Amino acid sequence: MKDLLNKVISAGATDGEIYYKDSTRRVIAFDNNKLKGASLNQSTGVALRMIKDGNLSFSTSTDLNKFDELVENCNEMIPFSSPAEFEFINKSSNEKISIPENDIMELTDEQLIEDGNKIVSEITKEFPDVKVGVEFDINSTFVEISNTKGLSKNYKKDSIIVGAEGSFIKDNNFINCHEEQFLLNSNYNVDDITNSLLEKIKLSRNIVTLESGSRPVIFTPNFLYCSLIPLMLGVNGKYVQEGASPLAKKIGTQIFDERFTIVDDATRLGAFNTHPFDDEGTPSMRTEIIKNGHLNSFLHSLKTAKKLNMEPTGNGYKLGSFFPRPELSAEPTPYVTNLHVEPGKVSFEDMVSDIKDGVILDSVIGFFMGNLFNGEITGSIETGYHVKNGKIVGKIAGQSVNFNIYDIFKNNLLEISSTTKNTPFFFFHGSNPAPYAMFKDINIE
Repeated sequence: MKDLLNKVISAGATDGEIYYKDSTRRVIAFDNNKLKGASLNQSTGVALRMIKDGNLSFSTSTDLNKFDELVENCNEMIPFSSPAEFEFINKSSNEKISIPENDIMELTDEQLIEDGNKIVSEITKEFPDVKVGVEFDINSTFVEISNTKGLSKNYKKDSIIVGAEGSFIKDNNFINCHEEQFLLNSNYNVDDITNSLLEKIKLSRNIVTLESGSRPVIFTPNFLYCSLIPLMLGVNGKYVQEGASPLAKKIGTQIFDERFTIVDDATRLGAFNTHPFDDEGTPSMRTEIIKNGHLNSFLHSLKTAKKLNMEPTGNGYKLGSFFPRPELSAEPTPYVTNLHVEPGKVSFEDMVSDIKDGVILDSVIGFFMGNLFNGEITGSIETGYHVKNGKIVGKIAGQSVNFNIYDIFKNNLLEISSTTKNTPFFFFHGSNPAPYAMFKDINIE
Protein backbone atom coordinates (compact mmCIF):
# COMPACT_ATOMS: atom_id res chain seq x y z
CA MET A 1 0.00 0.00 0.00
CA LYS A 2 2.94 2.35 0.60
CA ASP A 3 3.73 2.58 -3.12
CA LEU A 4 0.08 3.38 -3.85
CA LEU A 5 0.01 6.11 -1.23
CA ASN A 6 3.12 7.61 -2.79
CA LYS A 7 1.12 7.99 -6.01
CA VAL A 8 -1.48 9.95 -4.09
CA ILE A 9 1.16 12.30 -2.69
CA SER A 10 2.74 12.64 -6.15
CA ALA A 11 -0.65 13.84 -7.43
CA GLY A 12 -0.38 16.83 -5.09
CA ALA A 13 -2.54 15.54 -2.25
CA THR A 14 -1.75 16.52 1.31
CA ASP A 15 -3.36 13.33 2.68
CA GLY A 16 -4.77 10.08 1.38
CA GLU A 17 -6.48 6.95 2.67
CA ILE A 18 -6.86 3.54 1.01
CA TYR A 19 -9.57 1.11 2.12
CA TYR A 20 -9.30 -2.39 0.63
CA LYS A 21 -11.75 -5.25 1.08
CA ASP A 22 -11.75 -8.81 -0.22
CA SER A 23 -14.86 -10.92 0.45
CA THR A 24 -16.07 -14.43 -0.22
CA ARG A 25 -19.65 -15.50 0.45
CA ARG A 26 -21.01 -19.04 0.17
CA VAL A 27 -24.71 -19.78 0.63
CA ILE A 28 -26.54 -23.10 0.88
CA ALA A 29 -30.31 -22.54 0.88
CA PHE A 30 -33.45 -24.64 1.30
CA ASP A 31 -36.92 -23.38 0.38
CA ASN A 32 -40.33 -25.06 0.72
CA ASN A 33 -38.74 -28.16 2.31
CA LYS A 34 -36.31 -28.70 -0.57
CA LEU A 35 -32.74 -27.79 -1.40
CA LYS A 36 -32.90 -24.58 -3.40
CA GLY A 37 -29.26 -24.39 -4.39
CA ALA A 38 -25.74 -23.27 -3.58
CA SER A 39 -23.95 -20.10 -4.57
CA LEU A 40 -20.44 -18.72 -4.26
CA ASN A 41 -19.63 -15.03 -4.73
CA GLN A 42 -16.25 -13.34 -4.49
CA SER A 43 -15.68 -9.61 -4.60
CA THR A 44 -12.87 -7.13 -4.12
CA GLY A 45 -13.05 -3.42 -3.77
CA VAL A 46 -10.81 -0.46 -3.07
CA ALA A 47 -11.82 3.04 -2.00
CA LEU A 48 -9.58 6.09 -2.09
CA ARG A 49 -10.19 9.27 -0.11
CA MET A 50 -7.90 12.14 -1.00
CA ILE A 51 -7.44 15.60 0.54
CA LYS A 52 -6.05 18.24 -1.79
CA ASP A 53 -6.34 22.05 -1.75
CA GLY A 54 -8.40 21.69 1.41
CA ASN A 55 -11.09 19.57 -0.31
CA LEU A 56 -11.96 15.88 0.15
CA SER A 57 -12.65 13.71 -2.90
CA PHE A 58 -13.60 10.04 -3.09
CA SER A 59 -13.48 7.25 -5.67
CA THR A 60 -13.96 3.46 -5.73
CA SER A 61 -13.03 0.54 -7.94
CA THR A 62 -13.33 -3.24 -7.98
CA ASP A 63 -9.79 -3.59 -9.31
CA LEU A 64 -6.75 -2.63 -7.25
CA ASN A 65 -4.65 -2.80 -10.44
CA LYS A 66 -6.52 0.28 -11.71
CA PHE A 67 -5.38 2.43 -8.81
CA ASP A 68 -3.96 5.09 -11.15
CA GLU A 69 -7.51 5.66 -12.41
CA LEU A 70 -8.71 6.12 -8.83
CA VAL A 71 -6.10 8.81 -8.24
CA GLU A 72 -7.00 10.50 -11.52
CA ASN A 73 -10.72 10.42 -10.68
CA CYS A 74 -10.12 11.92 -7.25
CA ASN A 75 -7.90 14.60 -8.74
CA GLU A 76 -10.55 15.58 -11.27
CA MET A 77 -13.22 15.78 -8.57
CA ILE A 78 -11.22 18.00 -6.18
CA PRO A 79 -12.47 21.37 -7.57
CA PHE A 80 -16.07 20.18 -7.16
CA SER A 81 -15.66 18.47 -3.78
CA SER A 82 -16.64 19.67 -0.32
CA PRO A 83 -14.05 21.02 2.12
CA ALA A 84 -12.26 18.40 4.21
CA GLU A 85 -13.85 18.67 7.67
CA PHE A 86 -11.56 16.23 9.48
CA GLU A 87 -8.15 14.59 9.34
CA PHE A 88 -7.40 10.93 8.77
CA ILE A 89 -6.62 8.82 11.80
CA ASN A 90 -3.02 8.54 12.95
CA LYS A 91 -3.58 6.28 15.93
CA SER A 92 -2.51 2.65 16.01
CA SER A 93 -5.20 0.03 16.43
CA ASN A 94 -5.58 -1.84 19.69
CA GLU A 95 -3.24 -4.80 19.28
CA LYS A 96 -5.01 -6.67 22.11
CA ILE A 97 -8.15 -7.10 20.00
CA SER A 98 -7.89 -10.34 18.07
CA ILE A 99 -10.29 -12.35 15.96
CA PRO A 100 -9.74 -16.05 16.62
CA GLU A 101 -8.97 -18.29 13.68
CA ASN A 102 -11.58 -20.95 12.97
CA ASP A 103 -12.48 -23.76 10.60
CA ILE A 104 -15.66 -22.26 9.15
CA MET A 105 -14.29 -22.23 5.60
CA GLU A 106 -13.66 -25.97 5.86
CA LEU A 107 -17.37 -26.76 6.16
CA THR A 108 -18.36 -28.78 3.09
CA ASP A 109 -21.49 -28.43 1.00
CA GLU A 110 -22.29 -32.05 1.78
CA GLN A 111 -22.25 -31.44 5.54
CA LEU A 112 -24.37 -28.30 5.27
CA ILE A 113 -26.89 -30.02 3.00
CA GLU A 114 -27.12 -32.95 5.41
CA ASP A 115 -27.75 -30.61 8.34
CA GLY A 116 -30.30 -28.62 6.36
CA ASN A 117 -32.18 -31.78 5.44
CA LYS A 118 -32.18 -32.79 9.12
CA ILE A 119 -33.83 -29.52 10.16
CA VAL A 120 -36.44 -29.84 7.41
CA SER A 121 -37.13 -33.48 8.31
CA GLU A 122 -37.55 -32.86 12.04
CA ILE A 123 -39.90 -29.92 11.53
CA THR A 124 -42.10 -31.53 8.87
CA LYS A 125 -42.25 -34.82 10.79
CA GLU A 126 -44.10 -33.06 13.60
CA PHE A 127 -45.88 -30.45 11.46
CA PRO A 128 -46.46 -31.73 7.88
CA ASP A 129 -48.24 -28.53 6.86
CA VAL A 130 -45.24 -26.33 7.61
CA LYS A 131 -43.04 -25.08 4.77
CA VAL A 132 -39.46 -24.96 5.97
CA GLY A 133 -36.61 -22.77 4.78
CA VAL A 134 -32.99 -23.10 5.88
CA GLU A 135 -29.95 -21.02 4.98
CA PHE A 136 -26.25 -21.38 5.73
CA ASP A 137 -24.53 -18.07 5.00
CA ILE A 138 -20.72 -18.31 5.21
CA ASN A 139 -18.58 -15.21 4.88
CA SER A 140 -14.83 -14.58 4.79
CA THR A 141 -13.66 -10.97 4.80
CA PHE A 142 -10.22 -9.36 4.66
CA VAL A 143 -9.98 -5.62 5.35
CA GLU A 144 -6.91 -3.40 5.08
CA ILE A 145 -6.60 0.34 5.71
CA SER A 146 -3.55 2.51 5.05
CA ASN A 147 -3.10 6.24 4.99
CA THR A 148 -0.45 8.89 4.57
CA LYS A 149 -0.42 9.52 8.34
CA GLY A 150 1.42 6.20 8.70
CA LEU A 151 -1.52 3.96 9.57
CA SER A 152 -1.38 0.48 8.07
CA LYS A 153 -3.61 -2.19 9.59
CA ASN A 154 -5.63 -5.22 8.51
CA TYR A 155 -7.79 -8.03 9.84
CA LYS A 156 -9.48 -11.17 8.57
CA LYS A 157 -12.78 -12.56 9.80
CA ASP A 158 -14.68 -15.75 8.94
CA SER A 159 -18.28 -16.12 10.11
CA ILE A 160 -21.42 -18.16 9.59
CA ILE A 161 -25.11 -17.37 9.99
CA VAL A 162 -27.45 -20.35 10.20
CA GLY A 163 -31.13 -19.49 9.86
CA ALA A 164 -34.29 -21.57 9.72
CA GLU A 165 -37.92 -20.61 9.31
CA GLY A 166 -41.25 -22.37 9.21
CA SER A 167 -44.40 -20.90 7.66
CA PHE A 168 -48.00 -22.10 7.54
CA ILE A 169 -51.60 -20.89 7.27
CA LYS A 170 -53.76 -20.92 10.39
CA ASP A 171 -57.29 -19.45 10.56
CA ASN A 172 -56.60 -17.46 7.38
CA ASN A 173 -53.46 -16.02 8.97
CA PHE A 174 -50.03 -16.47 7.42
CA ILE A 175 -47.69 -17.47 10.24
CA ASN A 176 -43.92 -17.32 9.94
CA CYS A 177 -41.52 -18.41 12.69
CA HIS A 178 -37.75 -18.16 12.49
CA GLU A 179 -34.58 -18.94 14.40
CA GLU A 180 -30.93 -18.17 13.72
CA GLN A 181 -27.42 -18.50 15.09
CA PHE A 182 -24.52 -16.09 14.38
CA LEU A 183 -21.11 -17.64 14.94
CA LEU A 184 -17.39 -17.02 14.59
CA ASN A 185 -16.81 -20.77 14.61
CA SER A 186 -18.34 -23.84 12.97
CA ASN A 187 -20.08 -25.08 16.13
CA TYR A 188 -23.64 -24.30 15.13
CA ASN A 189 -26.18 -26.56 16.85
CA VAL A 190 -28.79 -28.13 14.58
CA ASP A 191 -30.76 -29.55 17.52
CA ASP A 192 -30.98 -26.17 19.28
CA ILE A 193 -32.15 -24.45 16.10
CA THR A 194 -34.71 -27.18 15.40
CA ASN A 195 -36.08 -27.36 18.94
CA SER A 196 -36.39 -23.59 19.24
CA LEU A 197 -38.20 -23.36 15.92
CA LEU A 198 -40.52 -26.24 16.88
CA GLU A 199 -41.40 -24.47 20.13
CA LYS A 200 -42.26 -21.27 18.26
CA ILE A 201 -44.42 -23.18 15.79
CA LYS A 202 -46.26 -24.93 18.64
CA LEU A 203 -46.98 -21.61 20.36
CA SER A 204 -48.26 -20.18 17.08
CA ARG A 205 -50.83 -22.92 16.39
CA ASN A 206 -53.39 -21.36 18.74
CA ILE A 207 -54.45 -17.92 17.48
CA VAL A 208 -55.98 -15.55 20.04
CA THR A 209 -57.42 -12.03 19.98
CA LEU A 210 -57.16 -9.81 23.03
CA GLU A 211 -59.46 -7.09 24.26
CA SER A 212 -57.96 -3.66 23.63
CA GLY A 213 -56.31 -2.03 26.61
CA SER A 214 -53.15 -1.56 28.63
CA ARG A 215 -51.38 -4.55 30.13
CA PRO A 216 -47.88 -5.70 31.10
CA VAL A 217 -45.72 -6.58 28.12
CA ILE A 218 -42.45 -8.49 27.96
CA PHE A 219 -40.11 -7.45 25.15
CA THR A 220 -38.11 -10.40 23.84
CA PRO A 221 -34.41 -9.71 23.16
CA ASN A 222 -35.31 -9.36 19.49
CA PHE A 223 -37.97 -6.71 20.08
CA LEU A 224 -35.92 -4.98 22.77
CA TYR A 225 -33.22 -4.36 20.17
CA CYS A 226 -35.83 -3.22 17.64
CA SER A 227 -37.25 -0.78 20.17
CA LEU A 228 -33.76 0.66 20.69
CA ILE A 229 -33.49 1.78 17.05
CA PRO A 230 -34.79 5.28 17.97
CA LEU A 231 -32.09 5.52 20.64
CA MET A 232 -29.42 4.50 18.12
CA LEU A 233 -30.67 7.22 15.77
CA GLY A 234 -30.61 9.69 18.64
CA VAL A 235 -27.00 8.96 19.62
CA ASN A 236 -25.76 8.80 16.02
CA GLY A 237 -23.25 11.63 15.70
CA LYS A 238 -24.45 12.38 12.16
CA TYR A 239 -27.95 13.25 13.34
CA VAL A 240 -26.63 15.02 16.42
CA GLN A 241 -24.49 17.40 14.36
CA GLU A 242 -27.33 17.91 11.86
CA GLY A 243 -29.69 18.89 14.69
CA ALA A 244 -32.13 16.05 13.97
CA SER A 245 -31.53 14.17 17.23
CA PRO A 246 -33.76 14.94 20.24
CA LEU A 247 -30.80 13.95 22.45
CA ALA A 248 -28.36 16.54 21.10
CA LYS A 249 -28.24 18.55 24.35
CA LYS A 250 -29.00 15.81 26.85
CA ILE A 251 -25.58 14.35 27.71
CA GLY A 252 -25.64 13.67 31.45
CA THR A 253 -29.44 13.73 31.59
CA GLN A 254 -31.48 10.76 32.82
CA ILE A 255 -33.52 9.53 29.85
CA PHE A 256 -34.13 5.87 30.87
CA ASP A 257 -34.80 3.98 34.08
CA GLU A 258 -31.61 3.82 36.16
CA ARG A 259 -31.52 0.03 35.69
CA PHE A 260 -30.64 0.53 32.03
CA THR A 261 -26.97 0.48 31.08
CA ILE A 262 -26.44 0.16 27.33
CA VAL A 263 -22.99 -0.25 25.82
CA ASP A 264 -21.53 -0.40 22.33
CA ASP A 265 -18.40 -2.52 22.46
CA ALA A 266 -16.36 -3.49 19.39
CA THR A 267 -13.69 -4.92 21.71
CA ARG A 268 -15.98 -7.55 23.27
CA LEU A 269 -14.13 -10.88 23.27
CA GLY A 270 -15.68 -13.39 20.88
CA ALA A 271 -18.59 -11.14 19.86
CA PHE A 272 -19.80 -11.20 16.26
CA ASN A 273 -18.82 -7.63 15.38
CA THR A 274 -15.54 -7.43 17.30
CA HIS A 275 -12.65 -6.10 15.22
CA PRO A 276 -9.54 -3.98 15.85
CA PHE A 277 -10.69 -0.85 13.99
CA ASP A 278 -13.61 0.67 12.09
CA ASP A 279 -13.77 1.47 8.36
CA GLU A 280 -11.64 4.59 8.89
CA GLY A 281 -8.91 2.90 10.90
CA THR A 282 -10.04 4.34 14.24
CA PRO A 283 -9.23 1.85 17.02
CA SER A 284 -12.24 -0.05 18.33
CA MET A 285 -13.39 0.78 21.83
CA ARG A 286 -16.06 0.30 24.46
CA THR A 287 -18.56 3.17 24.66
CA GLU A 288 -21.17 3.46 27.39
CA ILE A 289 -24.16 5.02 25.64
CA ILE A 290 -26.49 4.84 28.65
CA LYS A 291 -25.03 4.59 32.16
CA ASN A 292 -27.56 3.89 34.93
CA GLY A 293 -30.28 5.50 32.83
CA HIS A 294 -28.24 8.62 32.00
CA LEU A 295 -27.17 9.54 28.47
CA ASN A 296 -23.41 9.19 28.58
CA SER A 297 -22.08 9.31 25.01
CA PHE A 298 -22.81 9.59 21.30
CA LEU A 299 -21.35 7.35 18.58
CA HIS A 300 -18.95 9.06 16.18
CA SER A 301 -17.08 8.75 12.94
CA LEU A 302 -14.07 10.98 12.28
CA LYS A 303 -16.26 13.58 10.57
CA THR A 304 -18.99 13.82 13.20
CA ALA A 305 -16.49 13.86 16.06
CA LYS A 306 -14.60 16.76 14.47
CA LYS A 307 -17.78 18.72 13.80
CA LEU A 308 -18.92 18.38 17.41
CA ASN A 309 -15.45 18.86 18.92
CA MET A 310 -15.54 15.36 20.41
CA GLU A 311 -13.35 12.27 20.18
CA PRO A 312 -14.14 9.59 17.56
CA THR A 313 -15.54 6.40 19.08
CA GLY A 314 -14.50 3.94 16.36
CA ASN A 315 -18.00 3.72 14.86
CA GLY A 316 -17.39 4.96 11.31
CA TYR A 317 -18.70 2.34 8.87
CA LYS A 318 -19.35 2.13 5.15
CA LEU A 319 -22.98 1.03 5.24
CA GLY A 320 -26.08 1.53 3.14
CA SER A 321 -28.18 4.59 3.95
CA PHE A 322 -31.10 2.53 5.31
CA PHE A 323 -30.28 -1.16 5.43
CA PRO A 324 -26.97 -1.43 7.30
CA ARG A 325 -25.25 -3.69 4.78
CA PRO A 326 -21.60 -3.07 3.82
CA GLU A 327 -21.38 -0.68 0.88
CA LEU A 328 -17.94 0.28 -0.44
CA SER A 329 -19.08 3.54 -2.01
CA ALA A 330 -20.79 4.81 1.15
CA GLU A 331 -19.34 7.61 3.24
CA PRO A 332 -18.33 6.28 6.69
CA THR A 333 -21.07 7.21 9.15
CA PRO A 334 -21.68 6.21 12.78
CA TYR A 335 -23.27 2.85 13.51
CA VAL A 336 -23.34 0.35 16.36
CA THR A 337 -21.03 -2.66 16.60
CA ASN A 338 -21.77 -5.03 19.49
CA LEU A 339 -24.76 -3.51 21.26
CA HIS A 340 -25.07 -4.79 24.83
CA VAL A 341 -27.85 -4.21 27.37
CA GLU A 342 -26.78 -5.07 30.90
CA PRO A 343 -28.99 -7.92 32.22
CA GLY A 344 -31.02 -7.75 35.43
CA LYS A 345 -31.66 -10.23 38.23
CA VAL A 346 -35.00 -11.90 37.39
CA SER A 347 -35.29 -14.93 35.11
CA PHE A 348 -37.54 -14.87 32.06
CA GLU A 349 -39.54 -17.75 33.52
CA ASP A 350 -40.24 -15.77 36.69
CA MET A 351 -41.30 -12.79 34.61
CA VAL A 352 -43.87 -14.90 32.79
CA SER A 353 -45.13 -16.64 35.95
CA ASP A 354 -45.96 -13.26 37.54
CA ILE A 355 -48.25 -12.15 34.69
CA LYS A 356 -52.00 -12.70 35.03
CA ASP A 357 -52.94 -11.12 31.70
CA GLY A 358 -50.15 -9.84 29.49
CA VAL A 359 -48.21 -10.14 26.28
CA ILE A 360 -44.80 -11.31 25.08
CA LEU A 361 -43.84 -9.14 22.11
CA ASP A 362 -41.26 -10.37 19.59
CA SER A 363 -41.78 -8.43 16.35
CA VAL A 364 -43.91 -5.65 14.89
CA ILE A 365 -44.61 -4.80 11.25
CA GLY A 366 -44.66 -1.21 10.05
CA PHE A 367 -43.10 0.55 13.01
CA PHE A 368 -40.92 2.57 10.63
CA MET A 369 -44.07 4.53 9.82
CA GLY A 370 -43.88 6.14 13.25
CA ASN A 371 -41.68 9.08 14.19
CA LEU A 372 -38.60 7.10 15.18
CA PHE A 373 -36.49 10.17 15.86
CA ASN A 374 -38.93 11.17 18.58
CA GLY A 375 -38.97 7.63 19.98
CA GLU A 376 -42.36 6.55 18.65
CA ILE A 377 -42.92 2.90 17.78
CA THR A 378 -46.24 1.85 16.34
CA GLY A 379 -47.34 -1.03 14.13
CA SER A 380 -49.10 -4.35 13.71
CA ILE A 381 -47.97 -7.19 15.93
CA GLU A 382 -46.30 -9.81 13.72
CA THR A 383 -45.16 -12.16 16.47
CA GLY A 384 -46.59 -11.87 19.96
CA TYR A 385 -47.99 -14.27 22.54
CA HIS A 386 -50.76 -13.98 25.11
CA VAL A 387 -49.81 -14.82 28.70
CA LYS A 388 -52.66 -15.90 31.00
CA ASN A 389 -52.09 -16.75 34.66
CA GLY A 390 -48.39 -17.29 34.14
CA LYS A 391 -48.76 -19.49 31.03
CA ILE A 392 -48.27 -18.76 27.33
CA VAL A 393 -51.65 -19.69 25.80
CA GLY A 394 -51.46 -18.61 22.17
CA LYS A 395 -50.26 -16.33 19.40
CA ILE A 396 -51.72 -12.86 18.94
CA ALA A 397 -53.10 -11.95 15.53
CA GLY A 398 -54.60 -8.82 14.02
CA GLN A 399 -53.62 -6.39 16.78
CA SER A 400 -51.31 -3.42 17.12
CA VAL A 401 -49.10 -1.68 19.65
CA ASN A 402 -47.88 1.87 20.12
CA PHE A 403 -45.61 3.57 22.64
CA ASN A 404 -42.76 6.04 23.01
CA ILE A 405 -39.46 4.57 24.20
CA TYR A 406 -38.42 7.77 25.99
CA ASP A 407 -41.59 7.43 28.05
CA ILE A 408 -41.82 3.72 28.84
CA PHE A 409 -38.08 3.06 29.16
CA LYS A 410 -37.96 5.73 31.85
CA ASN A 411 -41.35 5.39 33.57
CA ASN A 412 -42.79 1.92 32.87
CA LEU A 413 -39.95 -0.56 33.39
CA LEU A 414 -40.79 -3.43 35.74
CA GLU A 415 -37.83 -5.78 35.27
CA ILE A 416 -34.83 -6.59 33.12
CA SER A 417 -34.14 -10.31 32.97
CA SER A 418 -31.02 -12.20 33.95
CA THR A 419 -31.90 -14.55 31.08
CA THR A 420 -30.22 -13.55 27.82
CA LYS A 421 -30.28 -14.73 24.23
CA ASN A 422 -27.83 -14.05 21.40
CA THR A 423 -29.70 -11.59 19.22
CA PRO A 424 -28.85 -9.52 16.13
CA PHE A 425 -29.39 -5.79 16.06
CA PHE A 426 -31.26 -4.19 13.15
CA PHE A 427 -31.10 -6.34 9.99
CA PHE A 428 -28.63 -8.95 11.18
CA HIS A 429 -26.00 -6.51 12.33
CA GLY A 430 -24.02 -8.61 14.78
CA SER A 431 -25.33 -10.94 17.46
CA ASN A 432 -24.85 -10.45 21.19
CA PRO A 433 -26.49 -11.57 24.45
CA ALA A 434 -29.58 -9.48 25.13
CA PRO A 435 -32.08 -9.72 28.02
CA TYR A 436 -35.86 -9.63 28.14
CA ALA A 437 -37.48 -6.47 29.54
CA MET A 438 -40.93 -6.18 31.12
CA PHE A 439 -42.97 -2.98 31.10
CA LYS A 440 -46.29 -2.01 32.65
CA ASP A 441 -49.28 -0.37 30.98
CA ILE A 442 -48.45 -0.90 27.29
CA ASN A 443 -51.44 -0.27 25.04
CA ILE A 444 -52.49 -3.23 22.84
CA GLU A 445 -55.28 -2.49 20.35
